[in-house]
Amino acid sequence: MQSWPRWGEADWWVRYLDDVRPRLLWLRLEADKVRIRWGVPVWALEESLRALLLLGPWALWIARHLPTKARAKASGEFKRGRFRLDLDLSGEPGPAPWHTAIALLEGAGEGMLRLPSGEPFVHVEAGDGVKIQIVSY
Repeated sequence: MQSWPRWGEADWWVRYLDDVRPRLLWLRLEADKVRIRWGVPVWALEESLRALLLLGPWALWIARHLPTKARAKASGEFKRGRFRLDLDLSGEPGPAPWHTAIALLEGAGEGMLRLPSGEPFVHVEAGDGVKIQIVSY
């Protein structure tokens, strides 16, 4: 997030243009004759991740306020395919995660997926002519 304009400073304009340009993540898959390119705006992924980080602590805090029998029934290991989650709801619920919620709502983690333009998140080359890249532009 930028500060108020400083019209005479060239450095401020460079930071401003870097902040307002649209950011995209490009998935490039090249294998033999197949070439797939797919772009996603970075803000969509960042906001989804921020929502998960915002709602996750609240869901656990609320689950720890359930009655003891319901907590014992909800605790344990959940298996869905390869995904496993070991949920332990025993113990005191602790304080409500207000500080985390306020920080995320005020913009913390705004640039969590920001890399320099052209820098790959993922770059895989396998075999003859198979290349997978996820690049930020």
